[in-house]
Amino acid sequence: MNSADLVKAEKVKKFWDAYRACVEARPIPPQRSGYYVRWVQEFVDFQPETKLRDRSAADIERFLKFLGEQAGLTDWQVKQAAYALRLLYEQFLPSYHPDASGGATGTAGPLAFRDRVLQRLGRQGRIQPRQCVPQPLLKNHLGVAFPLPLGEGQGEGIAGR
Repeated sequence: MNSADLVKAEKVKKFWDAYRACVEARPIPPQRSGYYVRWVQEFVDFQPETKLRDRSAADIERFLKFLGEQAGLTDWQVKQAAYALRLLYEQFLPSYHPDASGGATGTAGPLAFRDRVLQRLGRQGRIQPRQCVPQPLLKNHLGVAFPLPLGEGQGEGIAGR
């Protein structure tokens, strides 16, 4: 690996470590936080050509619908994935500021994305535009509200896929 690859790998590692810390700041046990990181990594892999800050609410809905159609995934796992994305866009990205050597981009991208998602969902009457509300506000493609009430379904992860 050349030095540019090493710097990029370190930035990626810092990002995932910071997201894991955000998850663990919730009442989610550290031994379960890896499941939330994995859901977001799967969301990244679902549409790798589009940066997280450039994704739309429709992209999130497509991903959750895709998960719901996968054999072996249960409803609570789809809800867990939805909650992982909600933490990502409502709590983590708006406050994530990598240091200048890590390529700080500011918060305009994530905040703009979050605002677009909240405005769209607000127009549909599906969400109230407020931040850090740990209660069900949206429904997935199955009509199940998410995010999960804290403590429900957070212990099993994505095992058995």
